Amino acid sequence: MSDEERGPARPDAPLDLEGLPQRLAEDRARVARAVASAAAHVASEEHFASVLAEIVGQSEALGARAAQLFLAEGNALRLVAWREVPAALVHQMGHVPFDAPLFAAKAARTGRIQVGTEADLGDEHAIARRLLATTGARSIVAAPLVLEGRVAGVVSWLRSAPDRPSTAELAATESLVQVYAVALENARLRERDQRRKALQEAVRLAVLRIGGTLDLQAVLQIVVDEGRAIVGARYAALGITQGDDAAMPFSPWAFSGVAPAVRDAIGRDPRPVGLLGAVPREGRPIRLLDLHVDPRFRGFPPGHPEMRSFLGVPIRFQGQSVGNLYFGEKIGGAAFTDIDEEAAVLLATHAGVAMENARIHGQLLEEVERRKVAEAERERLLGALESEHRWLREVVERSPVGILLFDAYSGTMKANRRAEAITGMKIDPARGREQLVGCLETVDGRKLLLEELPCSIALGGVIVQPAEYRFRSPGGRLVPLRIGATPILGPRGTILGAAEVLDDISDAKELERIREEWNSVVAHDLRQPLTTISAFAAVIAKAPDRPAEVRKHAEHIRTAARRLDRMIGDLLEVSRLETRRLTLDLAPTDLEALVRDAVARAAPEMRDHPVELGLEKGLPPLPVDAARIEQVLFNLLTNAAKYGYPGTPITVQLHRLAQAIEIAVSNEGGGIAAAQMPRIFDRFHRTPAAQQGAQPGLGLGLYVSRGLVEAHGGQLVAESEPGKVTTFRIRLPLRR
Repeated sequence: MSDEERGPARPDAPLDLEGLPQRLAEDRARVARAVASAAAHVASEEHFASVLAEIVGQSEALGARAAQLFLAEGNALRLVAWREVPAALVHQMGHVPFDAPLFAAKAARTGRIQVGTEADLGDEHAIARRLLATTGARSIVAAPLVLEGRVAGVVSWLRSAPDRPSTAELAATESLVQVYAVALENARLRERDQRRKALQEAVRLAVLRIGGTLDLQAVLQIVVDEGRAIVGARYAALGITQGDDAAMPFSPWAFSGVAPAVRDAIGRDPRPVGLLGAVPREGRPIRLLDLHVDPRFRGFPPGHPEMRSFLGVPIRFQGQSVGNLYFGEKIGGAAFTDIDEEAAVLLATHAGVAMENARIHGQLLEEVERRKVAEAERERLLGALESEHRWLREVVERSPVGILLFDAYSGTMKANRRAEAITGMKIDPARGREQLVGCLETVDGRKLLLEELPCSIALGGVIVQPAEYRFRSPGGRLVPLRIGATPILGPRGTILGAAEVLDDISDAKELERIREEWNSVVAHDLRQPLTTISAFAAVIAKAPDRPAEVRKHAEHIRTAARRLDRMIGDLLEVSRLETRRLTLDLAPTDLEALVRDAVARAAPEMRDHPVELGLEKGLPPLPVDAARIEQVLFNLLTNAAKYGYPGTPITVQLHRLAQAIEIAVSNEGGGIAAAQMPRIFDRFHRTPAAQQGAQPGLGLGLYVSRGLVEAHGGQLVAESEPGKVTTFRIRLPLRR
């Protein structure tokens, strides 16, 4: 120890050289008696807590107003005993890092006695000043308890004397704290041995309780309850991982010390991640003083109780992980001890055996019960199966629609009476679906290949939605059918076969043909008087001798007549499209000129909207029916004007794609809701916004436009962002 640390014995006292030897002898004798007495008292104590109490209790006999005893834990001191120290300071000094500005911390850090008087205390010694002020002491002596080169703790005395201790007193203090260190170590070892024996006995009793049941959940609960009591934890839990998947929560998850309301607030069971996952992943116990400073800790979920100390132990059976045991928040101590860890490991060893026994027992019970249930179910199913087969055969045979059943394994096919009546065929089960090849065709007359048959697609696991086909019977009769097919799946998702439903729609097609012919006749009959009305209205509107008001009304009549003429034209186009009587006059056409002509023709309808053109130059002529494509463009342009915001531009673009030429018409307006987009090309469909507005129409324009574009082998598609831009795109193939 340096002179600076010890300081002068009594710097302010005048020296009496004549009596100095006698006084030094008396001081040494007094100190020796005090040390001997203290050592005798401390050595007589066997229990660790009694030794702590005796050390601080002797401070008064040693001339100290107050005393504190700290034990070292890692790089910090924990206050474990004190005398005459105010409660507020006890709480403030409960946990002191080695680098704190306290004399006790410096003594632990340096391993040497530290002395401080009132005159030595600077601004950084605020706690030391409060200690002296509240206890009436004038100086502090902090002595480390060193055992085999390791600082086990620090004793701090608050002395009445204002000056530093003498050399003899400091030497005696060093001797005294050595006695204290040995006494504490002996008491600690005795207590460790006693606690180890007590914990081993507690584990033995817990194992007896665990062995009293073979129910897995009960075993887990007993393990966590007994384990929590054995190691003195506030909380305990046991979880079983589901393989190596950290995304799967522990299952089952048993806990102890957590109230049901708190458990409900936490929510789902935890997953093996962070510290919880480190225990099974590393396969060894993990013991922490403060889990918050461990990098593996990921925080607690909302509602989780706060804890700091942590002990996790893997549960293994025959070298394999079967679970994990966790403890949190040591009761009455800062951390779990190595003795706690030994007890937890011992408990986990026995728990692994009990859990495996319970698991095997549970499997045996489940197997016995499963066999009983399976046997009863087998008997029930055998009886029900025959009844179901009879019922199903009757349903299929008496169905008003044709039904074909295909077996995926044998390749055979069965048909009900209605299917044979519709097709005019006597179905041969052994020939399977091959006998349908050459008979079934699309509505445009293309015969389907074997792999294109609805039943073939369904045997591949895909549901075929009902669609229109034509069936050519052996007698040459062409039958319009609506056919749908679905795979038949087994209990594990395997494809057992397929079912195909045939519905004869001959009557419906005949009614549709009659209706379409009626539409055509009505449209033609309406056009004759409409032409007369339009002609006379034109004469009146252009007659200079007519009053202006009359000419104005005549012009309104002409406008209405033109609108009605377009509606009649749409009806005629619908009739032609649906009766397949539409003819196209194809000729190489300059699409740029066609677009400009269409814009010019629609200009009167778009007078409130500026038109912006973006037309690519040098595009090759396309073989199209120019009148039909102009008709489509006129419809899209007038729609853009009708439904666009007033004054907003209408944009028309023409450009080349990889395999097509695209004409795009865009406007800014209310747009089309996403829910309406799938139906905008349906016949007679008008959006709710169009129905509520003042714009007239039948809902045929887009239907007819799409039909005309598709007749050219092209596509008409729409894109809309409600409240912003709506675009219709005509895509005409470069090659047909």
